Amino acid sequence: MRPQELEILAELIEQNNDATLEELCELLKEKTGIGISRVTMGRMTKKLNFTWKRKTTHPTEKESERVQKLRREFWNEIRSVPVRDLGFIDEVGVKAFIRLNGRAKKGQRARGKRPQKRRKNVSSIGAISHQSILAYINL
Repeated sequence: MRPQELEILAELIEQNNDATLEELCELLKEKTGIGISRVTMGRMTKKLNFTWKRKTTHPTEKESERVQKLRREFWNEIRSVPVRDLGFIDEVGVKAFIRLNGRAKKGQRARGKRPQKRRKNVSSIGAISHQSILAYINL
């Protein structure tokens, strides 16, 4: 592949970082008219320093202006509360139906988005303070 085609491929990978090698082959063919095999696509992604890794995701709603405003208001309000009076609740074991892996340049995270609404499979909830575990429950 010529340098300009490799540049197009790099852009396609960055825009579709969770695409399979076969999907990348199809995207490249649509964009440039060049058809390559899945194996060749694997070599090209390696040549471009893209590796397959677990994605770091965030909810799409997190970027909305409404959520940003609510976050600013929350931090302005919580700033005056002493640390000893704070408690934190968290849950684990959530099952999401998204692709968890994607490609990124070596040394960089593979990023992606996920829906904010979670599926049913929450399995554990806990509460902690800065000194101890306050409560937990396994569901």
